[in-house]
Amino acid sequence: MVGERHKRRLKGEKPPLAYSFRIVDKNGNIKWVELNVALFSWDDRPATLCFMTDITERKQAEEQVKTSLKEKEVLLSEIHHRVKNNMQVIISLLKLQSDKIKDKQYIDIFQDSQDRIKTMSLIHEQLYQTKDLEKMN
Repeated sequence: MVGERHKRRLKGEKPPLAYSFRIVDKNGNIKWVELNVALFSWDDRPATLCFMTDITERKQAEEQVKTSLKEKEVLLSEIHHRVKNNMQVIISLLKLQSDKIKDKQYIDIFQDSQDRIKTMSLIHEQLYQTKDLEKMN
């Protein structure tokens, strides 16, 4: 890949001037490197100067961040599911309790509590489905 891009560059084409890829070092370890290319003229001919930097630690850190983010997404999804279920249980318990009450005033109080929890549940659902919390109304 590096050689092919070098040949294309010398022919006047414009492949990327910076890219990363994996290599295997002399001990058989896989390393990530970033190659940066500078174009210049040498004896009136196109030439390149390449700088290769070991970015293995950066790639490993990126992978750790991705893994951590995935774990947090799974955890957030599980928390959302449990909160939603708990709110539904509370609503059901209030409904069951209100069915045993005869006094209209107390029935209204229980209904008001159910409505508030349903509202909280709807807000919770909107928060969960929002991709960008900063832009949420």
